[in-house]
Amino acid sequence: MLAFVSIGRVSLRPMLAGMRTAQTMTAAASRRVIPGLLGVVAALLASTGCTLRSEMTLSPLALKPSDTVRAANRVEDLVEVGDYPRALALASAVDAKPNATVAELNALGKAELVSGRLADAKRHFRQALVRKPFRDVYADIAWNLSQAELLDGEFAASLHWAQTAVEYGLEIRSWHLELLEALQTERPFVVGGVKDTEVPMEHRTPAIPRVEVRINEARVMGIIDSGAVMTIVSDRLAAEAKLRSLGDFTGTFYGLLGEPIQVRFAMIDSMTIGDLVIESVPVAIMAGEKMKFFTLNRTPFHIDLLLGANLLREFRLSLDFERNEVSFHHLDASEKVPATDQNLFILNAKPYVHGSLNGQGWFLYQLDTGSEITYLNSVEISRWKLQRNFAMMYRGAELQGLGGATKRGVMVDDVSVGIGAWQGTFKTLPLYSSEKSGAIGLIGENFLKHFRLTIDFGTMKILLDPPSRKNEE
Repeated sequence: MLAFVSIGRVSLRPMLAGMRTAQTMTAAASRRVIPGLLGVVAALLASTGCTLRSEMTLSPLALKPSDTVRAANRVEDLVEVGDYPRALALASAVDAKPNATVAELNALGKAELVSGRLADAKRHFRQALVRKPFRDVYADIAWNLSQAELLDGEFAASLHWAQTAVEYGLEIRSWHLELLEALQTERPFVVGGVKDTEVPMEHRTPAIPRVEVRINEARVMGIIDSGAVMTIVSDRLAAEAKLRSLGDFTGTFYGLLGEPIQVRFAMIDSMTIGDLVIESVPVAIMAGEKMKFFTLNRTPFHIDLLLGANLLREFRLSLDFERNEVSFHHLDASEKVPATDQNLFILNAKPYVHGSLNGQGWFLYQLDTGSEITYLNSVEISRWKLQRNFAMMYRGAELQGLGGATKRGVMVDDVSVGIGAWQGTFKTLPLYSSEKSGAIGLIGENFLKHFRLTIDFGTMKILLDPPSRKNEE
């Protein structure tokens, strides 16, 4: 039985999240409880009754950004299927309509929000509110505005719109509001002086990228985990580094299989990565026993620090799996300009990328540098009626979460996953049910390790430089 550690690849809705995926968002759904910051946990993934093979062969992918298998023309429908580039292309047409509907403006704002075009998103959300929508729709738009302001670093405005959403009937966890309140006087992610650094990267056993980090005066190995929405530290490290508390309130994160995990919130006053010094990094503090996972031979692997998406979004980072190095470039405001051909989007405060499946495009994948494996989401596979694309499905995949809870799935053979100009064909991939992700699957390290991976949160693009040596297992 083979086992793989998968870290940070679960749904993690935060302070920076609360955003529901565009694929599942409806006006009626706006009355549901918004959990706010959900937690990251790792899980043990094992195959039973078969061999889970991660071998992958590379080949060019000849798909244009405009190629799509999903037919939709209205901006609302395009957002519903995750075709954000085509939705953005309709912005001028919507702006030219004197009678643009609330649904059109809200949908366009959502496309701009997930695409990093925050000023445009806020403008269209406000235009939608001027049209005095029904109460539940008003709450949904106010929540979208809160998320846009939060991603823009405007905590006071984010809190205002979150409170407005509550007034109009949206249920939001009280500690999410308390966290926004605590951040009012903070200015997170300040980088002065040096803007670039290159540091050694550990990547083997387990196969997830790790770099040395200094937190205040404590030194620790931190996992680069784009699947974690918020940077997370263990309670042991928080005590050693003497982190500054953000308040007495606690939040509840939820793990892979719904298990609740209590967290507190704090501020790292100074974080150093190579030559970079980052001041004021908001973090969640988690019990160390919840941050213990297992390697291939079931040896416990203790984690003290996950560098989550709330921090990583401030950078353009390149992971060179051949040289075992990571470079960080801190992005100025002038560099945060999404490209017209962007393939990177932010949903639930985590990075998603447009990719292909078996030569067809484009679908949303969650990009997770903290997961060893790539896998597919059976809910979205069924939604798009893609089961017939697989030659064979058979039982044998089991996902184990905290407390012994398990989730079972199936295996599929000969699956091709592509990003940009490259696709990788796997001999086998696991297929699991993930109702809340809205993604066709998750891109993990057994795909990413074959490239020099650049994640540019300025242009909102994922770049895969071709390998310079023969691929290895």
